[in-house]
Amino acid sequence: MKGKVLACVVCGRLKSAFQIASRSGSVADVQYVAQQALHANALSVLDMCKQWLAQYM
Repeated sequence: MKGKVLACVVCGRLKSAFQIASRSGSVADVQYVAQQALHANALSVLDMCKQWLAQYM
C-alpha cells in the first residue's frame, strides 16, 4: 500500500485517499479505502470506490 493512501486514511481524509489510490491504478489500495470507508460510514466515498472497482475488476 502506498504511504500517501495510508496517511490520508489515518487522518480521516478518505476522499483524498480514494483519489490517490485511483490515480495510481491500484485495485488493492482502492479496496482498502473502500473497507475503511465502510467502517467509517462514509457512504459517498464507498460508492466512489465501488464504481471505480466495477470498471477495473
